[in-house]
Amino acid sequence: MDTQHPEIWLEAELPLILIAQPDPEVRRGMGEVLDDYQLCQVGDGLEALEVAREMGPDTVIADFDLP
Repeated sequence: MDTQHPEIWLEAELPLILIAQPDPEVRRGMGEVLDDYQLCQVGDGLEALEVAREMGPDTVIADFDLP
C-alpha cells in the first residue's frame, strides 16, 4: 500500500465502470449516480472499444444506439 498517497491506492481498488453514451447530459447524470466508482466516460462506440481494450473495465454501460 502506498502510505504517502493512500487516496491513489483506494481509487485503484474501486471497480472501473466504462460509460459509453453519446448524450453528455445522460453521461453527467450517470456519473453523479455512480460517484462511488472509478468512471471512464466516452461519447461513441469506437472510443468505447479503444478504452475497453486499454483499461479493461469491470463493467460497461453502453447506449444501444452508439455511433
